[in-house]
Amino acid sequence: MIDRCVQAPDSLKFDVFNAISDNRFRWRDIDHPKEILGWQPSGHAENYEIDDKDGWHQLLEGDQTLGREA
Repeated sequence: MIDRCVQAPDSLKFDVFNAISDNRFRWRDIDHPKEILGWQPSGHAENYEIDDKDGWHQLLEGDQTLGREA
């Protein structure tokens, strides 16, 4: 992202870009830097497994709720 910003055309004087991973459940839109700078994120969290079976990092599906059983 930094390289893309440094190499941006002189006509681009100011802008704000969200430089975050391409996660499926990301909370920010990353289309703007893709369109303006041609930037592509290099990865996403879905490529990694969390060693926390039935822990706080649960993936909720349907009408499930987050929680731990005592």
